[in-house]
Amino acid sequence: MTTREDYTDRLLVAQTQPYPLLSVYRMGETSSKARRRVGRPPAGAQAGEKVKDYPQLSIRVPEDARKKLQAMSQISGRAQWRVINDAIECYFRE
Repeated sequence: MTTREDYTDRLLVAQTQPYPLLSVYRMGETSSKARRRVGRPPAGAQAGEKVKDYPQLSIRVPEDARKKLQAMSQISGRAQWRVINDAIECYFRE
């Protein structure tokens, strides 16, 4: 059987006065700044469009073409679908 020890000599005294900065803010009040939406912003070609709403395309390409696409995407810092879209636009301008 275990006995209950007396810890009163080791207890800290709780602060009885409210912290001055916390008394300024109240629960439920929001700041004057506009709240940002959670998650990544839409990344479509036009403003407000979502990539997930675009139809999917699956193609087979040689390994060297796939590596070139990956390299162009990484060097330019753009998504692969944007690199392909730009290439198609360039092809039609020619």
